[in-house]
Amino acid sequence: MSRKIIIITRDTDSNYSDPNNPLGKMIVKGKGVPIPKKDSYLAAFKCLPKDPEDKDSYSTSSIAEKYGVEVDVNWLNGEKRDFKIPDSIVTVFDTIRKSLNDEKLYDKITMDNGDIVFLLYWNLLAENEFNVWHCLPLICKDCDIDTDATIQETSNRHIL
Repeated sequence: MSRKIIIITRDTDSNYSDPNNPLGKMIVKGKGVPIPKKDSYLAAFKCLPKDPEDKDSYSTSSIAEKYGVEVDVNWLNGEKRDFKIPDSIVTVFDTIRKSLNDEKLYDKITMDNGDIVFLLYWNLLAENEFNVWHCLPLICKDCDIDTDATIQETSNRHIL
């Protein structure tokens, strides 16, 4: 069974294009398929409206007003630390993603052994807008990793 491996890097990293570096070798050999921002839930999260009164939080009213969807903002504010992204928030993300540009956010590389490597280009996002409780489930969703599934065998686990 193949695994999904997620590597967070910068496309400006010298290792990215150095064929003598393991990361560079993998990129040159794999010739990845670019995954644009408009296909990314992580990129959509960055575009959600925040409460104008509190720059660190999201407002149900601002989201409902802009996208016509009422959401529980506990997950967005980090008060609910759950890998399951609420369905109402996924609905909003799906709307936002349609409006994003085609700039590449990930490269998807299939290795000879069947493993799939996702390279996430962190410099293409404003990294200070995220915390780990938002990033991990959003990245998993981008890479089609089911966070509700139980993986029985260690050798088949996905790697971040």
